[in-house]
Amino acid sequence: PVVLTVARLAPVKGHSVLVEAMGIVGREFPEARLVLVGKPWEGQPAALLGQARKLGLEGRVICAGHRQDVARFLSIASVGVMPSLGSEENSRGVGEYMAAALPVVARRIGVMPELVEEGRTGLIVPPGDARALSGAIASLLRDRARASEIGKAGRRRAEALFSCAAFDSRLRSILVPPGL
Repeated sequence: PVVLTVARLAPVKGHSVLVEAMGIVGREFPEARLVLVGKPWEGQPAALLGQARKLGLEGRVICAGHRQDVARFLSIASVGVMPSLGSEENSRGVGEYMAAALPVVARRIGVMPELVEEGRTGLIVPPGDARALSGAIASLLRDRARASEIGKAGRRRAEALFSCAAFDSRLRSILVPPGL
């Protein structure tokens, strides 16, 4: 299984908590890999790989860097995770996960609870809680049928929220007076 996160590799994005959570997930799923896709931030890749090594995850945490081929990573992932610790005003990553029919695990901060419907299109966990994060990830890896249903529901939600047709409809509701 591949656990994926697509976000700038900055401390506020919570990657260190995700690596800690993968240490717990790895006990049940030793074959699981964590792939971190995003623009590196001052020393973060080295720090995260050092943390992974200390947790016995050497070779199972991959820092892929800033990529133009994110769709390739989405196509091989089992779960999409947004581990941010700070407020998220928007999250392109969550929208990408949902559009790719990936089950989402996100933090209960910013707009995440509005984007991800708890238990339906993903799982929401408290920020900074590696145990809760690992539990959510492991539950989706353990129950692939449920993960698939959550992913499909997420895709339908992404289409309803982010498709061109949805955008056009919202724009028309703002710009076109009622009755026209």
